[in-house]
Amino acid sequence: MALLILFCLLPYRPTVAERLAALTGPDFVDCGGYMPGEPDWEPHQRQVLDCAIKAVADKKPFQFRENQMNIEGASVWGLVGTADGRVLLYEWGSSIKQDAFITKPCPQPHLYMQGRWLRFGCTIPDE
Repeated sequence: MALLILFCLLPYRPTVAERLAALTGPDFVDCGGYMPGEPDWEPHQRQVLDCAIKAVADKKPFQFRENQMNIEGASVWGLVGTADGRVLLYEWGSSIKQDAFITKPCPQPHLYMQGRWLRFGCTIPDE
């Protein structure tokens, strides 16, 4: 009973999905997600990132996520296209601090290869 009372006293914390929905609005493109290391994750990653880049080009609200597990716990990062036309990189997880949700501007979203790995960037480096 004491545990139930303690749980009820904890402040409500929105989920990652609720936080993203507040940014995208109800009509958005869900590009899905992937987790490095899962079977066949690389082709799936390509589909997810291509969807995000297309949504950016089409100026549509969207979201995608990359799930990660590390020694500190679970984390999620991704890109969100907001209802007002901004593109943001977001990060949430125990690897930052408990229940942290951080967004940063992503002014030049693009894909690039780093060796054999597909990567996502927010700024195009000077050549």
